[in-house]
Amino acid sequence: MDLNQYFEAYEPSISRDSYCNEGLSSYVDFYDDHFDKDVTDYDLYILGVPEGRLAIKNETCFSAPDEIRNSFYELYQGDWSLKVLDLGNLKLGHKVDDTYV
Repeated sequence: MDLNQYFEAYEPSISRDSYCNEGLSSYVDFYDDHFDKDVTDYDLYILGVPEGRLAIKNETCFSAPDEIRNSFYELYQGDWSLKVLDLGNLKLGHKVDDTYV
């Protein structure tokens, strides 16, 4: 299955190299056009849904997935060994209902 038709790769607002070497970003794989591993080998998947078209008085909520990631990837890994894959953000449908489907 080609996941590129469903997801847009997450692009950090700052480069991964500038994150702390012990931060979560060093332990998470990111799905993009050049991803060549088996996605079923992972234990945990991260994906964002940047939908804000029906968010009355909260139209900027579409940026929440990337804002959360910016803080999340600065955290330390901790004492766990899960294999984590960030799939990116779900591509939005033409209409909101298309995205929900």
